[in-house]
Amino acid sequence: MPTYQESIADGIASTNRLMDEYKTKCGEKTKFALLGYSVGGEILDRVTMELGHRDPNALVTSDDVVGVVTVGSPYRPAGVPNFGDEVGQSLGGFMDQSPRDYGSMTDKVTWSCRPYDLACDSPDKIELLQLALGVLGQMRLTLLNPVQTVSDFGRTVASIATRAIIDIATNKSWLESDETLLQVLVKVSDRQYQVDDAKAAAALSPDQLLADLNWALGPGAETVKAKLRAEGEGLVENNKGIVDVVLGPYLAIGFLQHLSYWYNDPNDGVEWESEKMVAWVTDLARTEREKKNAPPAVDPATPETQAPQTQLPETPAPAPESRVLPEPGTQTRVSDLGAFLE
Repeated sequence: MPTYQESIADGIASTNRLMDEYKTKCGEKTKFALLGYSVGGEILDRVTMELGHRDPNALVTSDDVVGVVTVGSPYRPAGVPNFGDEVGQSLGGFMDQSPRDYGSMTDKVTWSCRPYDLACDSPDKIELLQLALGVLGQMRLTLLNPVQTVSDFGRTVASIATRAIIDIATNKSWLESDETLLQVLVKVSDRQYQVDDAKAAAALSPDQLLADLNWALGPGAETVKAKLRAEGEGLVENNKGIVDVVLGPYLAIGFLQHLSYWYNDPNDGVEWESEKMVAWVTDLARTEREKKNAPPAVDPATPETQAPQTQLPETPAPAPESRVLPEPGTQTRVSDLGAFLE
């Protein structure tokens, strides 16, 4: 079975592959609406960031995407407006709540998050939990092969420790910075983290390591001691949100909130997130169709006396059933938690 982070990498690759295939098959006017839930929300967050900085000559660019919704995403920035609302939950994603750089995709991204969904409405300052998830995300967790699970744990811890050493060794200003060791470990536990091989080779050469050690034992001794003192203070400060997770309603209702985006009963008078998304995709499709069918704009500089151009009538293309758009508010099958799990 793949690890969580392997699933993320596979999802990113398959999303880009599918968009390339459909753009090639369906033509230059193809438009995409992207929606990702939970793990899919993390996948789309990464895909969207890359799309927003992609070469404009690429096969699929940000111009081909009309909108993105991430649902219950662990990378939701804190306090961004909720899908369909002017305000959102004040907290943010479990793994990262900082603002994201989506480049040219910035105005096309929105988020859907329910209160106390730990994935997207998580307390800040829970770095130990983030590190734990980073470790678990690289392990194949199965009761069928416990030896494999233990082996994966050892391999993952060794890999993260090695990457942390390389990151610190290549950052000569780290001892004077506010970044803690725990923050470095969280950063490098993401398999998307890239190591600069050339810088790492230079920083980890025997001569450079000996020079760093002599500095730490001599001129830099006080700096090292100050960093160690700050580490202890930072460990407490940067994990105080764990108390909110334990004492708040997260453990009681967080999982149910994470599942409730897709519930819908047409008779309860409540517009659930799932129905909002159906209407959103439908409206985007209708808008794009209207743009396609709009008459071409007339250039005001064109003289009115210009002879009209002869235009042959176009043969209308057949309209397959797949092009028929549903009406907003289409009723879906009533479901409950039991049906969802089944």
